[in-house]
Amino acid sequence: MIPNTEPNSFVTKKSRPTMFNITKKVIKDNKIIKQDAKKKKEEFSFWAWFKNRCSHYCSVTALHGYNHLVRKDFALWEKVIWGILSFAAMVVALSLLYLSLHWNSETPTVTVIESTHFATWNIPFPAVTICNANKIDENRLNQRVGQMILPADIDEDDLEYMLKVFLSGSNSPESKDTLGMLAYILKANNLTTYDFMFDIATSCRRMIQKCMWKGVQVRCDAIFQRVMTLNDACCSFNFFGYDKTNYIAKSASQITEARRVSACGFQTGLSVILNPNIDRYTSAAISSYGFRVMIHDAYSVADDNAETKMVQAGQEGYISVIPEATYSTPEVQEKPLEIRKCFKTDEVKLNTMKKYSYINCLAECRQTIVLKACGCIPYKFPNNGSIPVCEPNKMKCVSELKDLYKSAAPETNFTLPGIYNTVNQKSCGCMPDCDYYTYITEISTGVFSRENAFSSESFFQGIELDQNQTVLHVFYNDLVSTRYRKNMFQTWMNVLAMFGGLTGLFLGFSLVTGYEIAYFFSVRTLFDIFMKARKKKKKVNAMKLVYDMKKF
Repeated sequence: MIPNTEPNSFVTKKSRPTMFNITKKVIKDNKIIKQDAKKKKEEFSFWAWFKNRCSHYCSVTALHGYNHLVRKDFALWEKVIWGILSFAAMVVALSLLYLSLHWNSETPTVTVIESTHFATWNIPFPAVTICNANKIDENRLNQRVGQMILPADIDEDDLEYMLKVFLSGSNSPESKDTLGMLAYILKANNLTTYDFMFDIATSCRRMIQKCMWKGVQVRCDAIFQRVMTLNDACCSFNFFGYDKTNYIAKSASQITEARRVSACGFQTGLSVILNPNIDRYTSAAISSYGFRVMIHDAYSVADDNAETKMVQAGQEGYISVIPEATYSTPEVQEKPLEIRKCFKTDEVKLNTMKKYSYINCLAECRQTIVLKACGCIPYKFPNNGSIPVCEPNKMKCVSELKDLYKSAAPETNFTLPGIYNTVNQKSCGCMPDCDYYTYITEISTGVFSRENAFSSESFFQGIELDQNQTVLHVFYNDLVSTRYRKNMFQTWMNVLAMFGGLTGLFLGFSLVTGYEIAYFFSVRTLFDIFMKARKKKKKVNAMKLVYDMKKF
């Protein structure tokens, strides 16, 4: 029997209707699928899609309790309980996160002790400003008055009385005429208040007889300069607050930075022999003979903020200094001003002082307040020579502003209940220093007598000692000190650890959980769409194959 070699001869006539029926059924099913797909597309619900995504995510996530919400073997009341517990855990975690971030915004920086063994060599020696309790040198006043032109009815005693009224800061009606006459006399003699008061104060040469620095005798006019402070004219050691200095000795101009010491003890610090010149007292600020000693930063003005000690005449005083340093980390200094809340040394340029410090800024703040109100400033205020000084007849205006500018918060006039509202106020835009030094002092004194002493004989040679002279020593009391570090309260690592700790404790959240959320609501959705399209394409290809077979 010859086989049939015609194409597709294996398909019998009986089987052709059956294949046709199958093809017809596939085409019909495909039309139904297309209609259903079109219907579903038209009826697409975002809520249904979102619900499906959430249900799928909860069934596979590692978050605590969420898988119980979609379990089919749990009763409704069990799911409700687990929902309440999961929601409560989420609320607690978010609340604690908010509180932590709020505390961070309120106190963005924190100061901690970095070391208690920081070498004192790294800290500049403080400025030592010595002021005689006597404001007016009587002999110097008499000499000056002898060179002045006075009204016929005014003598030396009257002028001395005027100066005492002026120094007292009296604002009484009786003092108005007195101060007016003093202003007239100074103007008639072409004298400014600053120059006159500076001239009649005790000079540093007369007040300081001998000096020793680091155990070596030095010229006093090479290390001390006259400066005007709130305590009138004083003599200051190691002070570099102004661009210009008042050193007499030319050798002093070679030193441009604050001095340092590498040892401790009074033999390695500053020692001076002081003469109060009691016979020249005429207008003392306190009811005793002696000196007011102020210990302060070498670049900050000497004001009431400085560590102040009183050394009486006829005593030997030992002032031990405990220095402390505070610095800000680079992370703090890189932050904006509203976060670090401190000024860097070179960030703000002051009008009078060489370097910025919180003390210097407040001093210029007071200066600005008085200048705006009175058109001048008191002769005691810091001045670079460009600001007019108030004459005696204008001191009434200054006295009326005393409560406004002498407070810790200048520009703020408040009563006692209002003090608590001034904590966050920044007077004149002043802020603390990012890096600064503080000096804590202790003093011990004894009666000065060289009768049985044998030490430092060369230091006292050539001086006629009496019971009124004072010896003063200022020194570091230790080789090491405390150093503080100003850090950010929370860095990005702290925030990450805090977030991970709280969310992990209450929710079981982790970075992988975050990836899962992003995956299920983005990548997974796209993947499902792709798979559906792929299945659809397979069905279409199958239908096309059957159709081709039927056609054949």
